[in-house]
Amino acid sequence: MTGVILSTQGSAELTEIKVYPNPAKNTIQLDLGIDQNELISIYDASGRIVKLIQAYTSNQLIAIDELKNGFYFITDGNG
Repeated sequence: MTGVILSTQGSAELTEIKVYPNPAKNTIQLDLGIDQNELISIYDASGRIVKLIQAYTSNQLIAIDELKNGFYFITDGNG
């Protein structure tokens, strides 16, 4: 199976971050639940930041086609 597997971690201020599809290939949809200015970080399995995204809306489409197949973690700015 090819694709990117994602897990989410976030602050107490965000009740839930939805990420789909999972696994993903080229893009992911991030649903923060509310509109806010939020810095989103994507980390690889070894803990390195591989992508930073400034999210301004509750639904954010993020290109991930440059990421290698593997497991990644997503956190909000407070994660």
